[in-house]
Amino acid sequence: MPLLKSRRIRWLAAVLLLLVVAVLLLERSGSAYRRSLAEEIRLASRIEVSEHASAEDFYPLEKKSSDLPVYRTVTLSTAQQADLLASIEAMPDGTAHMAAACVINPHHTLHFYRGNQLHSKLVICFICSQLIWRNDLGPEPEALYGEMSGFLTRIGLHPDQDWPAVAAAFTQAPTVQHQATH
Repeated sequence: MPLLKSRRIRWLAAVLLLLVVAVLLLERSGSAYRRSLAEEIRLASRIEVSEHASAEDFYPLEKKSSDLPVYRTVTLSTAQQADLLASIEAMPDGTAHMAAACVINPHHTLHFYRGNQLHSKLVICFICSQLIWRNDLGPEPEALYGEMSGFLTRIGLHPDQDWPAVAAAFTQAPTVQHQATH
């Protein structure tokens, strides 16, 4: 009987150790993503943030992505770029432990330029907490959505709106706002 208890204890200890390692890896797995995004912000000569329609806003009508209106674009000032960088560098690395179960419906895009060349785009959907940027970095930190939501609000954009209503109102009087702040 003592031998059986000893094997059982060793087995339970091994399982517990594997669980601890798995949790630690999940908590740290967003660090590569966070560091890479911070580097992209740091190296950008210009960052433009656009608030735009998504094809889902016009359902059941079919809209091509090239036909989707852009509601507003903000070119970040040096101070705003520093604010964004500080937010990204300060956020925790922990990742979400579940995946979204909806179709991405993005309304915000960050365009990162180096010189006059577009280097990359970060497309964000706050409705279902999904984004499109680089898929070679592993999962993004869960805190990224809260940090980005707060940042967009600070620069006068709106992470949470009734997007179909905004799209309907915008198509009545299509104008594009562009704000450059320096």
